Amino acid sequence: MKRILNISMVLMLVLGIAGCKKEYLDINDNPNSATSSTPQLVLPAVLNNMGGNYLTYFGYGGYMVGYMANAGGYSFVGSATITYNYNNNSNTGLFTAAYSDLRSLQYIIKSTSDQPQYVLYNSVARILKSYYYQLLVDEYGNVPYSEALLGADNVTPHYDDAATIYQDLIKQIDESIVQLRTFGSSSSVTALGTSDIVFGGNTTKWIQFANNIKLRILTRAQNSSLTTFVNSAFGTFSAEGFMLDDVLINPGYVSTAATQNPLWNSYQSTYTGASVAQSVIPSTWMHSFYNGTKLSDAGRGALIYRAFSGNPVRGQLGAENNPVWGSAPNWFVGTGTGTASTEARGLLKSRVMGLLFFSSAETHFLLAEAALKGHVLSG
Repeated sequence: MKRILNISMVLMLVLGIAGCKKEYLDINDNPNSATSSTPQLVLPAVLNNMGGNYLTYFGYGGYMVGYMANAGGYSFVGSATITYNYNNNSNTGLFTAAYSDLRSLQYIIKSTSDQPQYVLYNSVARILKSYYYQLLVDEYGNVPYSEALLGADNVTPHYDDAATIYQDLIKQIDESIVQLRTFGSSSSVTALGTSDIVFGGNTTKWIQFANNIKLRILTRAQNSSLTTFVNSAFGTFSAEGFMLDDVLINPGYVSTAATQNPLWNSYQSTYTGASVAQSVIPSTWMHSFYNGTKLSDAGRGALIYRAFSGNPVRGQLGAENNPVWGSAPNWFVGTGTGTASTEARGLLKSRVMGLLFFSSAETHFLLAEAALKGHVLSG
């Protein structure tokens, strides 16, 4: 009898342990992780991050193609941006920052997939996901896609073929446009409202922006293995046309705190008036498009470069023996310095202006290139 009782107690103990929830015994949960959020909170945060991340691509591209140069007298030792001596640790922010935001976008997509009232958030998140993956594919080629953004469920995702990703991005964009057209004015779904710090909840503008991204993808995929796919997809743009204005992000920048426009903060001055980007100067090659060497456009030069005189910048490759250009508080604004700068023209118009992340100029260039290839599209 005693033996039977002991066996029964052991069985009860085993069953009790087996019945414990995994979460109770898991001591590796991060206590700082948010248990949940809402699309209304996540979307504006992602959009704000996207504006800042765009600056990373802006600076990288500017140096890479020679728009900007390192001023004489400033150290560049170890900088792959200056030396072109790239390795696996170079410009990692282009990759990691994109995937950080993609995880947030995937959270919106996953958490709203079975909640019809959030269809607008789901669609916008898929459009933005396509935007980010287009940047990643153009920069890196094959990247994690189909197995990415799964968190701990897959920490070694497969790198998908770039062409395959491109095709699926078009599919995601087209499906999102259909949803936005169907439910954009519906009172039965949750409106984007103030969570949309780009278009203020205007779903037609989101459709037009989605067409912009689609146009960029198809234009860049021309004359590739996707030619047949591209030619067919060019005939599937929605009737809303394209976003022909600059696409701007503005979460509510203010000039009296460290929350002013990031572009201004990086290339003009901080909110306290401190000088920034003194080492970043226009290249001699870039000046040639304004000073008459290639094109004569002094007016535009004055709108872009501080104190534009038409002379090539000195103290850089091609002008090493010229005296170093006097240190300026900034180079990429027409006039005004420090806290007194209240520019109202050119690229940097104010500390609180919206942050550009898809320009009207690019849209028109893409439309022109598409037309050159036989795909005439109306705006």
